[in-house]
Amino acid sequence: FSFTLPKANYLYYLAPEEANSLYFGGGLAWGGMEKDDVEEFYGIVANAALGYEMQRNQAVRSFVQLDVNQPTVATSPVNGKFPGPSAELAVGLGF
Repeated sequence: FSFTLPKANYLYYLAPEEANSLYFGGGLAWGGMEKDDVEEFYGIVANAALGYEMQRNQAVRSFVQLDVNQPTVATSPVNGKFPGPSAELAVGLGF
């Protein structure tokens, strides 16, 4: 399992004045990862994001976003080897 809470990203929109726009950015989060009860990490997780936001001129917007997360700074000794990157794909609605 893995979690990030909270996650703060800076996003740059390639066409901010258009109804649909590709965006990218990066940020940091507090998070944790555990794998097979052997590898354990809690600390700061860096991430990069690439996404596409649709219907930006409507009351309800939709998006699809790919995040790549990399555990960066552990707050306690890592149990097992340091974890590598992970990826997540999100689809959502915003107001």
